[in-house]
Amino acid sequence: MTVRRALAFSYVEKYGSFLLSLISTAVISRLLRPADIGVFAIGMSLVGVVAVIRELGVSTYLVQEAELSERRVRAAFTLAVMMGAGLCLLLLAASVPAGRFYKNPQVTAIVAILA
Repeated sequence: MTVRRALAFSYVEKYGSFLLSLISTAVISRLLRPADIGVFAIGMSLVGVVAVIRELGVSTYLVQEAELSERRVRAAFTLAVMMGAGLCLLLLAASVPAGRFYKNPQVTAIVAILA
């Protein structure tokens, strides 16, 4: 894989996920009542923090690797999937305490759905 192709994949992944997030937030905001927007914002904030943790280094590693082999790409992909699954389970486990913290059972449901 060339450096140019790796940069293209990184660009598409980064800005594609941003665009999808923006579109989904706009659509969901239109579907929710004004009272539910705050609950959704809390849930998205919690999930957003976890998403930043999930992104730690895998795409950067792929872009910076001088000799990118199929084996290394598969290893990075496997690591990213395992990290994502683990963080999903962590979010599911944290959804109940988050709902209790905010004294709102809707926070529990939103965090669990977004996980």
